[in-house]
Amino acid sequence: LSTFEAILAQQPALDVKDRIGYTALCWAVSSGFNDKSLSLLNAGADLKPRCGSYYTVLFRATWNSKIYIATFNAILAKKPPLNTADKTGDTALCWATYIGDDRKTQALLNANANVDKNCYGGTPPLIRAVLNDSITLSTFNNFFTKKQQLNDQNHKGHTALHIMSRNGHAAQQGALHVPGAA
Repeated sequence: LSTFEAILAQQPALDVKDRIGYTALCWAVSSGFNDKSLSLLNAGADLKPRCGSYYTVLFRATWNSKIYIATFNAILAKKPPLNTADKTGDTALCWATYIGDDRKTQALLNANANVDKNCYGGTPPLIRAVLNDSITLSTFNNFFTKKQQLNDQNHKGHTALHIMSRNGHAAQQGALHVPGAA
């Protein structure tokens, strides 16, 4: 990292893109280089440019399991665009619930990611959380503090309660038995 730090000490333009549209921060996050990602963040790298034409830095950090939660939280602390969708329409919260990364899902909920923005295929993040056993009940319950619509439906017209009852998710189902749940 010392050579990398020496390069940063020269104060290069941090947000220059290469031929495929990635900045240094995009590459560091996409490659899972936590130390370099943090150094670039601390040096003032911009979180708004897309990595290529499809992904945000936050989405890439969510996607990459090599990015530690401390690095992920440092990215969130810099106030990136939370609800920008990727090429398929997924936000970082959509992806975190889909891959079952409970800690990143919780961090995004704490940062006030939009729980009502549907994911790819029209599925709300709540339903993706229902379908992934890696999302803990504690994180799952935080969807309700973020005003997730209990009657939102997936592309097949099923609500979260319907899916949980069909799949035997008793703990999550109990959390949804509140007035207004279909």
